Amino acid sequence: MDPGEREAIALAEQLNAELILLDEQTGRATAQARGLAFVGILGILGAEGGKWLFSEYDGLEAVLVCAALPFELALADLYEDIEFAKNLN
Repeated sequence: MDPGEREAIALAEQLNAELILLDEQTGRATAQARGLAFVGILGILGAEGGKWLFSEYDGLEAVLVCAALPFELALADLYEDIEFAKNLN
């Protein structure tokens, strides 16, 4: 299990979180052993009746809203530290 998963599980326990987002099998097994409920990214993306939910957003001022969890993220925050290639040719 990587350090990020360890920290996420520790924080979920500390906050008495209802749900933790984990995709790796070792993290899921540890969470289950500790009595934590978890979901993977595919579970979130397919939360509405098993349908994939993708939306088109225009501009960094848009806000990504997750229907499966009470969660919002501004696209500007999501892309803040990403460096895009200037020339893809």
